[in-house]
Amino acid sequence: MEVSSGGRACYIGSAEVAQQVFQSRNGFLKDIDFYRVVRVYGDNVLTTAGHQWRHQRKITSRSFTEDVYATAWTEGLSQSSAIISQWMQGKILSGPEESTPGGFVAPATKAMALNLISKAGFGVSLPMVASKSQASETKNKASIGIMDDAYFSADWTPAGHTLSYAEALDMFLENIVLARVIPFGILRRGNNFMRKLAAASDDVGLYMKELVARERSKPSTTLLNALAHDKGLPEQEVIGNLFIFALAGLDTTASTLQFALCLLALNQDVQEWLHRDIKKALEGESEDPAEWNYSQVYPKLVGCLCVIHETLRLHPIILTFPKTTGPSPQPIVYKGKTFIIPEDTNVFVSMPALSYHPSYWGSMPSKFAPQKWDARDPDSGWGNGSELMPGTQLRQPVKGAWAAFSEGTRSCLGKKFALVEMCAFLVMIFGKYRITIAPKEGETQEMAHERVKRVMSESTALISVTMREDVGVKIEKRVS
Repeated sequence: MEVSSGGRACYIGSAEVAQQVFQSRNGFLKDIDFYRVVRVYGDNVLTTAGHQWRHQRKITSRSFTEDVYATAWTEGLSQSSAIISQWMQGKILSGPEESTPGGFVAPATKAMALNLISKAGFGVSLPMVASKSQASETKNKASIGIMDDAYFSADWTPAGHTLSYAEALDMFLENIVLARVIPFGILRRGNNFMRKLAAASDDVGLYMKELVARERSKPSTTLLNALAHDKGLPEQEVIGNLFIFALAGLDTTASTLQFALCLLALNQDVQEWLHRDIKKALEGESEDPAEWNYSQVYPKLVGCLCVIHETLRLHPIILTFPKTTGPSPQPIVYKGKTFIIPEDTNVFVSMPALSYHPSYWGSMPSKFAPQKWDARDPDSGWGNGSELMPGTQLRQPVKGAWAAFSEGTRSCLGKKFALVEMCAFLVMIFGKYRITIAPKEGETQEMAHERVKRVMSESTALISVTMREDVGVKIEKRVS
């Protein structure tokens, strides 16, 4: 508990207490003041409370359907295949005078996340950023309109915009806190960077409106479909929620995959375990990933799900979930005793504190051990029960100890969407390829590993956690 001139704050690192906070419907309220930074184009499911939030939640939840997940699965496989092709054709330093196929994790995962949310979220098909788009090869560029996928390509800036769709989204999401802290008038009159950020903010809002208009004229099986055609939300709230889909679908997914790639490259024994699990899951399936049926293959990717859950445990993308007691004191029970948290107290559930607690994760909580999530292995686990996570073959940790997507009524609507696209990425990469860390010039492999561990440990967070330095990896096709 902390008391200062700024008010009262309670920090929670107990799974027992965290579970009470997450499951409380009316006692511990989401502190929407902390989410005002993402109220950019209109109210949304993150920035509302009470009746307004329930209305928002009811409508936005309709967007997340099995058909949309199937679209995310197919696009995830396609985008991952393109990353593999780029890496296999690319070259990255592997010694003083040697180079080998490979690439950098940040641009690859960011491009995949952008292109996937564009397709499964908004109905726009985009190639990998490095590829030539239809717009760059179209002679009569004036004929390109919002109904054309090329309108949203990375190398095309339509009339009325200052930046391309991809550049505007990347620029604005990367600097959203700065854009919201600095008054807009100052941004517009600032240096080149500030003016570009102001332009990105304008452009993203306009692109969102154009995507809604496009969907209403050309319905698709996407997240946007239910939002665009439901008359229960005013236009600004449709745009506001669409922006939240983009924010969640880009930043958090790309960062999680970056951490997963690094962890698997650093832990070759775990990578071999994942490879074997994928091979077993794909027995009897076509050699062509385009023929892998989402409903048949995805449920079998237990190893991939274990890796994602363990990655999010060691490197939670959201560090804390802010709540408030509101106008009334709230009781919590800790080790059989009842404590009262005063009214108007900010309550922060700390994910790092929960994620590294040996009582929940065993004697070596810092070790990357996704196998412990695998409930198919009776000898794995953390010694705290054999309950399964709902709808999976993953072992349920102590409730409240893992909440990467939050818990309770305010849990993340996009959880399965994110898990599906990340599984698609992992099954493509690690089914037939091996990833290792690419040393920089003058580095030994051991030095390279220590550098990557440092990079991961020095990650920073504004809205979500990201690595401040990119990491290069080498890729090698397996012989079997």
